[in-house]
Amino acid sequence: MAEREASKLSALLDTAQRLLTGRRKERAPRVQRSAKEIEDWIVQRVAETLAIDAQGLDRTLPFAEYGFDSRTAVRLSGELEELLGLELSPTLVWDYPTIESMASYLAEECAAKAAAPSGQ
Repeated sequence: MAEREASKLSALLDTAQRLLTGRRKERAPRVQRSAKEIEDWIVQRVAETLAIDAQGLDRTLPFAEYGFDSRTAVRLSGELEELLGLELSPTLVWDYPTIESMASYLAEECAAKAAAPSGQ
């Protein structure tokens, strides 16, 4: 059973990656944002997605504890990609499983991309 679920998740992530790759040209220009700005955006988006009060979100609690599934995770990754103008993995939620860790990583990525020469 676990292998079948893993296979389904893998297929979903492959599909998401293909879809996201097709959208790369539509992505917004890179925007440098602080970890706090990103964290606040993620909090608002998670609260909207889950229809809960943003004030009640624990930024150190794993997304899985909020009931994130693969579809929700891929959607969040895609929205962050558009917001920040970065190429992000659809597995972002699993790679950085809390709002706090994800925002910190994304802020570092924004800063690194902003410092890179144009065209990279």
